[in-house]
Amino acid sequence: MTTKVSKEGGIHVMDIGGDCDEWHHVADGIDMRVLRTCQATGVWAVLYRVKAGTLAARHKHFGSSETYVIKGKLLVEGGAEKGGKTLNAGDYLCEPNNLRVHEATFFPEDTLQLYIHKGPIMYLNDDDSCKFILDWSNIRQFEPMLTQKDAAKQAA
Repeated sequence: MTTKVSKEGGIHVMDIGGDCDEWHHVADGIDMRVLRTCQATGVWAVLYRVKAGTLAARHKHFGSSETYVIKGKLLVEGGAEKGGKTLNAGDYLCEPNNLRVHEATFFPEDTLQLYIHKGPIMYLNDDDSCKFILDWSNIRQFEPMLTQKDAAKQAA
């Protein structure tokens, strides 16, 4: 299956086949592969491939999120030993829209995770000011590109 991108009724629709292998380096130790963005709902879905030892910055959710750990391990807010959550391969976490600051997430092992978010995330500086905002519109810049061959197949 190849990547298909279309616009139907103003809503962005994207299907990605298993043969698509476009990863984008987005931060130290973090690569991302976009699976879906939706302008109408603000939902975006990505695969994160994270190197052991990576610390993902403090952030605030402006929507709910879902995480499924395919392989590896991550420590949310210090992990279970510090009152947070420890997620291992096969674990699933759904976080409601709570608008509170999430402390940095640590990845002690190479990790592959499916991440689905509804709405934006604000990454924070040490003083809680906004470093940057991640949402469907700026995730879209990392979507797989249609090759001319793919575009011809899609048009047929």
